[in-house]
Amino acid sequence: MATFLIVAIAGTLLVAIFMVWPLVAGGGRTAGRDQLDAELYRDQLTELDRDLARGTIEAAEAEGARAEIARRLIASTRKAQAAGELNPAPVAASRLTAVVALIAAPALAGIIYLQVGSPGLPDCPRETCNRAAASGLPSQEEAEKQMAGRISSAEELDPDYAALLERLEGIVETRPEDVEGHRLLARGLARAGRWVEARKTNDRLIELLGPRASADDLASQAEAMIFAAGGYVSPEALMALEQVMQREPGHIMGRYYAGFALRQGGRVEEAIALWQALRAEDQTAATPRGAGWQDALTALIEETGGSGAPGPTEEDVRAADDMTPEERAAMVAGMVARLEERLTERGGEPEDWVRLINAYVQLQKTEDARRILVMSQEKIGEKTARAFVREQALLMGIEMP
Repeated sequence: MATFLIVAIAGTLLVAIFMVWPLVAGGGRTAGRDQLDAELYRDQLTELDRDLARGTIEAAEAEGARAEIARRLIASTRKAQAAGELNPAPVAASRLTAVVALIAAPALAGIIYLQVGSPGLPDCPRETCNRAAASGLPSQEEAEKQMAGRISSAEELDPDYAALLERLEGIVETRPEDVEGHRLLARGLARAGRWVEARKTNDRLIELLGPRASADDLASQAEAMIFAAGGYVSPEALMALEQVMQREPGHIMGRYYAGFALRQGGRVEEAIALWQALRAEDQTAATPRGAGWQDALTALIEETGGSGAPGPTEEDVRAADDMTPEERAAMVAGMVARLEERLTERGGEPEDWVRLINAYVQLQKTEDARRILVMSQEKIGEKTARAFVREQALLMGIEMP
C-alpha cells in the first residue's frame, strides 16, 4: 500500500508539473495562427525549389504549385499583419494559475480515489482479480464486509498467552520486514479467532516471501481467508489453494480446504470423496493426526451428506499401532496392491480409483498414480465419472499424459 501511494503521488506531481511548466516559465510574444501558416508556406516554396533542382518535379507542375502556395502565403501574411502578435498573459496571473493547478489536480485525484477507490485493499494479482470478476462471486473483501460482526471469537485465551500475543504484535509492528515474526503472529491470531487480522498478517507474510512462500504458508493464508469469510471460499482463497497444490500436491490442509471449495461449487460427492481419502490416509499413516482429526472429517462428511464409509477396518488400524515403521509401510503397500488388483480385475466406483491414485501420490510414486489415472479412464464407462476422477487427480497434481 505504501509503495502504491508513493508511486501514485510522485506520478501525479510529475504530470502536474509537466502541464503547468509553460505557465511558470512564461515567454515573450507569441506568434498567431496566421503567422505560423505563413512560415509554413515559405518552407513549402523552399522545398519546391529543391525538388525542381533535383528533377523530381516537372517545371510546368512546379509553376502551378508555386502559384497556389504563393496565393496562400499572401493571404496568411495579410491576416497576420492585420491581427498583429499575441501578447503574453501577465506573469503573475500565469504563475498563480500554475500554483492552483499544481495543488488542485493532486487534491482532486485524491478525493475521487477516496470516494470510489479502495485504499485498504491488498495487492491483487491480475489472474486472481480476473478470476474474481469472471466468476461473479464476492471477493474476499466483500465477503469479510458481509461477515463483519457476525463471526464469533474463540474462547477467552489464557492471560499469559494473550499477553505474549500482544507483545508479539508490538514487535512485528516495529519490524515490518520480519518474516518469522509475521508467521508467528499469523498463527497466534488464528488461534485467538481473530481471523481478519490473521488474514491480513498472512497476506503481508506472502508479500514478504514472494516466490519463496511454502505450501504451509499458502495453506495458512487460505485457511485465514476462509474463516474470515465465515467458511466462504473466495476466488482469492481458491487461488491460494491452487498454489498450495502446485507446490505440494499431497498437502493435507490444502486438500482439506479444497473440499470446501468443491462443496461450495455444488460438487458434493467430490468433496466427500476427498475427505474420505484424507481420513483413510490418516488411519494408516505412520504418524496419524489422531482421533480428533478423524472425528472432524467424519462430522464434515456426515454434515455434507456422505455415508462416511471408512477405508481400512478398525482391526487394520489396531494392528498398525503395534507395528514397526517398516511393517506399517509394508502393510500399506499390501493394501494398495490389493486395491489395485481388485480395480484392475473387477473395476469399481470412481471414489475407489481416486483413493488408489491418492495412495500412490502419498507413497511418492507419481508414475504409478498417472498409470492408474489412465487405467481408470479405460475402465470407467460413464463420462461424468471419468471427469470426476481426472479432476480429483488434478487436485493431487496428476495429469493425463
